[in-house]
Amino acid sequence: MLRSLFILYVLAHLPVQPDAIWSLAWTAQNQVITACADGHLRIHDPTQLHTAPLFDLSVHPLAISSLSANASGSRTISVSLDGTAVLADPVEGAALSHFNTAQKHASNGESIGNCPL
Repeated sequence: MLRSLFILYVLAHLPVQPDAIWSLAWTAQNQVITACADGHLRIHDPTQLHTAPLFDLSVHPLAISSLSANASGSRTISVSLDGTAVLADPVEGAALSHFNTAQKHASNGESIGNCPL
């Protein structure tokens, strides 16, 4: 717990973290992922916090309100104030899928089923 609080403190005070951190996940891949008020996911190596993030993904137009990682650390899902959810691969630094949680039907009118997570 103390180690996590220290990491959060360090990240919040570095110039590589330009906006407020609203959520954080420490993955099994030993990556620290911050979800920020500017809509970015920033993926850090916790042993190299003084450097730029490994990846800086602009995945949401508004602040990210929630972030979660799977047990292996190979996938994250973030949710934003704009009503979107994004599935990302933090190991590769890529957004995989965007979901509009407020949308009930696909553009072709078909009902959307369960998300393929």
